[in-house]
Amino acid sequence: FLNAPVEEGDQQAQLEKVGLHKAYFTFLATLINNGLASIIAQQEVSVIRDVILSIVQATTETADPQTHKTCFILLRKLVESWSQGSPIMADFEQFVYDHVIPACFLSPLQAGLSMQDAHVFMAVSENGNLMKTILAKEGSKLLHFLQAEYLPSLNLPPQLAEEYCKALQQDTKVMRSYLKAFFTELQQMVRQNHT
Repeated sequence: FLNAPVEEGDQQAQLEKVGLHKAYFTFLATLINNGLASIIAQQEVSVIRDVILSIVQATTETADPQTHKTCFILLRKLVESWSQGSPIMADFEQFVYDHVIPACFLSPLQAGLSMQDAHVFMAVSENGNLMKTILAKEGSKLLHFLQAEYLPSLNLPPQLAEEYCKALQQDTKVMRSYLKAFFTELQQMVRQNHT
C-alpha cells in the first residue's frame, strides 16, 4: 500500500500518500520507542524484512527529510537492539550491510536536497548517529567494509573514504560538522558526473 503508484497530476492522492507514509512511520516509531519492537519481531520473517525494508526505502525513495530523520532514528534503535543481543531478525547483520549502510550514503544524494536546509541537516545528523551506532557494534569490520568495499563502489576517492572513516570515529559534534561538508562535496561530485 505504501508503494502504490499515484498519478502525477493527482495532487490529492499525492498528499494522501505523504500522510499515509507519515502515519505508518509514526506508528512504527511508537512501537519501537515504547519497547514494543518484539511485536514486529514475532511476525513471519518475510513480514519483518518487508517492514524494515520499508523504513530503509523511505530514506532513499522519498524526498521528505523529516521522514528520513524518523527512519534513521528507527533504524538506529533497531541496530541498538541488535547490539544488545536481540536482533529483530536472524540475518540482521547482513541486512545492515546490504541495505542500511547504502541508504546512509544514498539518502543525502537525492536530487533537490540541500545541506543548507535545516531539515536535511537534521536527517543527515541522524544518519551519522546511525552509522556511529553500527560502528560501536562492528568496529574495525565496518571501517574495513567502508574503505575497501562500499565507498570505492561509489567511485569515492580513497582520501575522502579515509576522511569519512576518521570522522566516524570522532565525537558526535565533530562527525555532524564533517557530514555536512562530506555530503555537500559528494552532491557536487554526483552533479558533475551527470553533466
